[in-house]
Amino acid sequence: MKVVRVTKTEFEMENGKVYPIDPPLSQEMSVEEFQRHRDATAEIVRRVKDALRHDGSDQEVGQAGEDQGD
Repeated sequence: MKVVRVTKTEFEMENGKVYPIDPPLSQEMSVEEFQRHRDATAEIVRRVKDALRHDGSDQEVGQAGEDQGD
């Protein structure tokens, strides 16, 4: 979903929902820059959820793409 407005204390999505930013941003950020951060964070959360859902093993978290043969 697309970010349409961002301030130091909140951001608004294209569906009109407004979300607080806590703690507030230390500096102003463009909508495009905030969108990149939001997308990256959402992807990290999705990957962690997928890894934990896979088999309940916490050994997979953080291991994607790494050689596991010691």
